Amino acid sequence: MRATEFITEKWSKKYKDSINCNNPQGFSQKAHCAGKNEDVDLEENFAEGYKLQLERDKEMLVLNITDTASGKRTEVRGKSGYESGNYDPNDKLHQLLDKVGKSANISELINGEVVTINPKHPDADKAKKATDVAYNENFADGKVKGKSRPGRVKKSGASCNGSVTSLRAKAKKASGERAKMYHWCANMKSGRKKSK
Repeated sequence: MRATEFITEKWSKKYKDSINCNNPQGFSQKAHCAGKNEDVDLEENFAEGYKLQLERDKEMLVLNITDTASGKRTEVRGKSGYESGNYDPNDKLHQLLDKVGKSANISELINGEVVTINPKHPDADKAKKATDVAYNENFADGKVKGKSRPGRVKKSGASCNGSVTSLRAKAKKASGERAKMYHWCANMKSGRKKSK
């Protein structure tokens, strides 16, 4: 993607017509309503990029980053408690939220709403670059929604300790669930991207 592309989403005419401009939800809908009042199409103001949505878990936060052009999604995971006293300046997700939060509506993002980056914000370029890095490098650290993989690793008798190479070697020697968990640990350590 080009650095000049910004975060937004493509909307159908039906969706645009369904937006209640008396009570718009999120930055994108507010921008749409402002543009509608000035007879400006939202798609003319923004180029395609990413949609961001934060999910909460007891153990971690998961930021879903969806490429609006391809529909592919990746996840960035980090420690829970970003906004409630458990901030970690070394956590990759917390660092990303710091960069994105200034140019997107951080309160809506924390509340689980889909947000985009405001291209008119002074920090928009910095936020876009940080999101590009996160999307392309995928800082996954070990959990898939709906399945507690760390719990499955322990239950199977496997361990995520060791290098990617050693984990792959252990996977070849193991069988069944234990082999799957060694492969999974190796994939997480190598930062393999997940996409839908």
